[in-house]
Amino acid sequence: MPIGNENLIYKYYAPNEYNLDALLKHYFWFSKRKCLNDPFDIGNFEKGKQSQSLHNKLFLKFILDLGISETGAQSLIPEYAICSFSRNELNKQMWAYYAKDYSGWCLAFKRGKLNVSSASPLLPVIYVDDSLNPLETIDDTIYGNDPIERGIRQLFCKKHQSWLHEEEERIILKTKVNRKGEQRDWDTFELDHITLGNINRINSPYRNRILTIAQAFNVDVYEIDLSQTDFQLTKKLIQSKVNA
Repeated sequence: MPIGNENLIYKYYAPNEYNLDALLKHYFWFSKRKCLNDPFDIGNFEKGKQSQSLHNKLFLKFILDLGISETGAQSLIPEYAICSFSRNELNKQMWAYYAKDYSGWCLAFKRGKLNVSSASPLLPVIYVDDSLNPLETIDDTIYGNDPIERGIRQLFCKKHQSWLHEEEERIILKTKVNRKGEQRDWDTFELDHITLGNINRINSPYRNRILTIAQAFNVDVYEIDLSQTDFQLTKKLIQSKVNA
């Protein structure tokens, strides 16, 4: 079950200057397939690399049935990039993996306000047992009406069930082919609050800089705390927004 407000969506960040810059200048980074941490993600469907996986063969058949050549189909995938989010703000594994052992931070965005220019809406990832047909078992109305765009979005939104704990949703963006990824701005009014990692883990300079940024953005700041009764995470308010 997701732990968090159903009206919010969350993004975890490791503590480094690139991610702090992304917060300060309020932008998302969209990554191409080859930069993702799961080698099975979106298969291996790239120009010049003929994949034999069932997942990609079925997608290729779908594209060919639309009258697009195999070469054209292989060139489609590298044009797209994704930005990942989670429905769970208190996910112990996410804090360990993506926020570098609880030393990073998590941004909470308002679902109804989040709107990335020229990109898809938030799309839920579907977790499957095997490399099934990427065009089955998904509600078409969520993923768009254009057949090609819908097929690509569905291909980008299927992962093996071993990743189920991430409770992931994605925004998909068509980018320049020769780039590793692309950034897109978000507006400060889309941000609901910031949650910092545990005080015993997060670097004090990062913590202080984020507190200053949060004041400028007029958002609350919480901090991850450890339950005293069980193995659960909690959070506590450490800085209130300037104008409530």
